[in-house]
Amino acid sequence: MSAVLKKFLLKIKENIIFILAFLVPAVILSCIFIGSEVYPFGDSIYLRSDCYHQYAPFYKELYRKITEGGNLTFSWNIGMGVNFSAIYSYYLASPINLLLGIIAPGGNVLLAIDFLIIVKTGLCGFSVAYYLTKKHNKKSLITILAGLFYAMSSYMVAFSWNIMWLDCLLLLPLITLGLEKLVKEKKYLLYTITLGIAIFSNYYIAIMICIYLVIYFLIQLFSSECEKNFKYFAGRIWLFAKYSLIAGGIGAVMILPALYALSYTASGEMNFPEIWSNYFSIMDMLSRSMMDVPVSIFNAHEPNLYCTVAVFMLVPMYCFSDKVNKSEKIGKIILIAILLVSFNTNIPNYIWHGFHFPNSLPARESFIYIFIIITMAYEAVIHLKDFTTRQIGACFAGAMVLFMIIEEHYVDTVDYPFQIVYVSAIFLSLYFILTLLYKNKRLHKNVVIYLLFIVAIAESTINGTQEEAFKVTGYSYYLEDNDGITAILDEIDDEDFYRVEKLDRKTKNDAAWNDYHGVSIFSSTANAGFTDFLGALGFEKSTNAYSYYGSTPFTSSLLSVRYVIGNSTESVPEDYMQLVGSDLASSRHLFKLDYTLPMGFMLPSYFEELWNMTGNNPFVIQNSFAQAATGIPDMFTQLDASNVNQTAYINVNEDSDVYIYVTTYIENIDYVAENTETEFYLSGSATGLKHRQIVHIGEVPAGTTVTVTTRDTDASTLQLYAYNLDTQVLDQVMAALSDEGLEVESYDDTRITGTITAMNSGVMYTSIIYDEGWKAYVDGEQVEITCIGGAMLGVPIEAGTHTVELKYTPEGFVLGWFITVGSIIILVCCVLYDWNKKKQLETAELDEEIDEDEDEDEETDHAADKVVKVDETDETNKTAEVSETAEDVEVEVGVDVELIKAEIDLQAENEEKIEN
Repeated sequence: MSAVLKKFLLKIKENIIFILAFLVPAVILSCIFIGSEVYPFGDSIYLRSDCYHQYAPFYKELYRKITEGGNLTFSWNIGMGVNFSAIYSYYLASPINLLLGIIAPGGNVLLAIDFLIIVKTGLCGFSVAYYLTKKHNKKSLITILAGLFYAMSSYMVAFSWNIMWLDCLLLLPLITLGLEKLVKEKKYLLYTITLGIAIFSNYYIAIMICIYLVIYFLIQLFSSECEKNFKYFAGRIWLFAKYSLIAGGIGAVMILPALYALSYTASGEMNFPEIWSNYFSIMDMLSRSMMDVPVSIFNAHEPNLYCTVAVFMLVPMYCFSDKVNKSEKIGKIILIAILLVSFNTNIPNYIWHGFHFPNSLPARESFIYIFIIITMAYEAVIHLKDFTTRQIGACFAGAMVLFMIIEEHYVDTVDYPFQIVYVSAIFLSLYFILTLLYKNKRLHKNVVIYLLFIVAIAESTINGTQEEAFKVTGYSYYLEDNDGITAILDEIDDEDFYRVEKLDRKTKNDAAWNDYHGVSIFSSTANAGFTDFLGALGFEKSTNAYSYYGSTPFTSSLLSVRYVIGNSTESVPEDYMQLVGSDLASSRHLFKLDYTLPMGFMLPSYFEELWNMTGNNPFVIQNSFAQAATGIPDMFTQLDASNVNQTAYINVNEDSDVYIYVTTYIENIDYVAENTETEFYLSGSATGLKHRQIVHIGEVPAGTTVTVTTRDTDASTLQLYAYNLDTQVLDQVMAALSDEGLEVESYDDTRITGTITAMNSGVMYTSIIYDEGWKAYVDGEQVEITCIGGAMLGVPIEAGTHTVELKYTPEGFVLGWFITVGSIIILVCCVLYDWNKKKQLETAELDEEIDEDEDEDEETDHAADKVVKVDETDETNKTAEVSETAEDVEVEVGVDVELIKAEIDLQAENEEKIEN
């Protein structure tokens, strides 16, 4: 066996606990995926909720940018063109994502996402084991189980699909270890680096970690064994503040652009609660710590607190132990109490979530609670020998009484099936029995450990396979139309700027997934102003999403949509679009719209004064836009409509292209247009109307009655607007606006150049969302951009022909880079300064030791000289003089002269032997 291999195997042996702490949860989750037939072991994929609708498309866009060299600050493929650095900082900033080109073979980001979830789950287990080992300076197999309970907690089971959060979860134990070292040993490097990476990776979860760190710092400050005085407190507070700021500075390149982007979103507003209120009882929360309790994902407030039922016995043992640090114990109990109150009351809940209430996915900070509970339970285990059997039995009995109370009050409901109490009681009993066997040495230690591993792995696996855990979706279904869409998009040969949309989307982020410039978006970073703009025009919109659904030929042209993709040719209005390509294998068809305005076109300078966006009638608002821009009125004309309860009737007196807008808050409608005289019949349905969108009924001949009904029983009446689109007027409006259009000559992710001829001075409307990161240059001179309709980018243009250039740099991006680089430089300087200072101290100490050794040598030589002189004088006075010398030397330097004499005699004998 080679020396290198021996060294490698030795390293594995030394770190086997950390390796197993990673592998055990990673293998368990892999087995769960295999059992769920997750690809490549079946035709499923673990994409849940937002991971399905947002993260996968965003990962695909990131993959393209990494592999094709795109710019990470802007993307045209998401929501009309968005600040991609804001999306990156919230969803994609994990450093490991930069390896997507490697871990996503052939662009298979779905497989990469599931792989990363498994890896990060394993790293959660590793980090807890590493923390406990270093904190207690003891390697123990129990740390593997502690890591398993953290990595397979109900928080992970519920939220592991939020892959961007997992970096912060796996870093939390390391950050905590770094903070402890900072307080106790004044070592700051681990704390600063891990906290900096956490803030960089996901600033949102990092907010919760930072709140926790303030509390935990106070716990460590008062529980440290260092001497407590003003210098100690001031020094540690300074270190904590200094290196926390440096860590925040490291993440500034992510934080600052995100903050600016959030100011444009619905989340940018803060509405601090005025009244303190609570959500549920303490018993409710304690029951959430039981095994197999259904995970809380889309509920309003219920936290996910389970990690292992053993904590019901071990945490009380920790609280009653006199072997743990008393101050730290009190601090952790207070921290747990603060967290429990935060889960249950509105104001702390609001603060922990970054001064916002979460939209489902409740108690997102509960992973901190789970981590602290696990550390408390572990300390009870390592002090197990100090507990009596009676004390352990009392804690076990108390837990069982609590289980009976929970059974009495909470089982047999939808949320709490009866088996949770019995399963929890069985596993807690097993832990109790194994604890007694280990303590009383009834079985060999290794046998008990093996049995403990079996029980713990079984517990975590059972909880991880509950009905609501790790739900999967169809792998083939998610990919079914990819090739077809790619094929028909390849048929487009237009070189200038245009947008494409799907009439039957899979998600609102299909454009990011399929690589085309789309309109729709679902993201926390959705621009609120543009969302309201689209809503006013009749498009579908919600708090953090908007889509192309609800378009009309006019509004579609305002957004520069030139092509649409559909799966049917029958429902497409032929007057507005023409079939230009098809993929028979996927039944996908490409249509080119007849009405598409340029990316930019001129509006009169007084346009904003004339355009009326008030009211809830999108047809009136569209008419107002057209008339303010061109002077041409009545693009839409109102039809006669009436309603009786849940039915509305539209009387069509002349041939019309009918559009309706339902104002009643309902989810769906059915409609029938029938004319017995002409034998005309048209029927259809529409859903998703709670987000308010225009519905196109179609072309209806004169004398037809359109009947609209709803299946929504919550609605007592059905109210709507009905209008006819006059295509002749639409033609005139389109011609007028197209006359002064921007001719795009070139564009990329962050730059657009083109020319425009303006007949009169005014404002160039662009189909670009207003963002102050855009800079406009007309004939090489920068001009001030304007905001049209509270949403769209406008550029002031004088009469004449001009070259226009638009450049984009996210707000705060440059400053963020300066702060990040500066913070790293400051940290490096601190490390070098401390390293140099340490070297100087070591050198000074070494010089002092050398000087002391030299002094001792000189004094020893001096004493030896005196002894030699004694030997050379009168032999009869030798003993007295030597004694006198010895006394002198011993007083001066403490040298044992008898020893010196013996050494001299021995040296003399050796010299005689050499001479002989």
